[in-house]
Amino acid sequence: MFLYGQANDQPDYNEIFGEQYIEAQRYLNENQWITTTLVRHKIDPCFAQSIIYPELIRYSCIKDKIEIQALKTLYVQYGEKYADFSVGRFQIKPSFAEKLETDLKKNTIFHSENELQKIDTAQSVKARLERIKRLESATWQLQYLMWFIMLSQERFNLATMPDGEKLKFVATAYNCGYNKPAKQIIEISKHNYFHTGIFSGKDFYNYSDISLFYWRNCSHPSK
Repeated sequence: MFLYGQANDQPDYNEIFGEQYIEAQRYLNENQWITTTLVRHKIDPCFAQSIIYPELIRYSCIKDKIEIQALKTLYVQYGEKYADFSVGRFQIKPSFAEKLETDLKKNTIFHSENELQKIDTAQSVKARLERIKRLESATWQLQYLMWFIMLSQERFNLATMPDGEKLKFVATAYNCGYNKPAKQIIEISKHNYFHTGIFSGKDFYNYSDISLFYWRNCSHPSK
């Protein structure tokens, strides 16, 4: 059974994050191709965008403040054990992308995904370099997000969950790792562990609550 607490006392994250919250919204407004692509793949844009909204806020907070080229080189040469870092607006780590690619390829449901079949998941410099190039592409970041949502729906029993609870669960899985048991993901969703700095600071927030806040204020498509 999936159980979440009520969010009646949810903070106003628009006020808390201020310009960073607005900039995240501006990015989505100025990139309507994201919404169009999600609709074309029959994924609720509000649901998908809410999952990555905390990452959009974090990206707005840290952009241009850290040089990750050296980390990219370490990852390409030696793999995730030497360097694993968040890339792009959706803050996707190479380890997340690599596991997602591998899990999708093992699942027969996704064998019709042509782009997926072209991906090399070998532990090689060439494969890691191509993965970094994909993660630097906004189009590919959205593709990974869509694949993640589809895999989550297939892996976990989400069909009977209320929409808000489903969002909190999937958003937490996106941030903490979908390979964890459902009960552990739910437990993690109750805690404040998300921060918007390069390094951990004194202010921590509930990732899934930020997603839920945005979702509740999003213009949902008519059903």
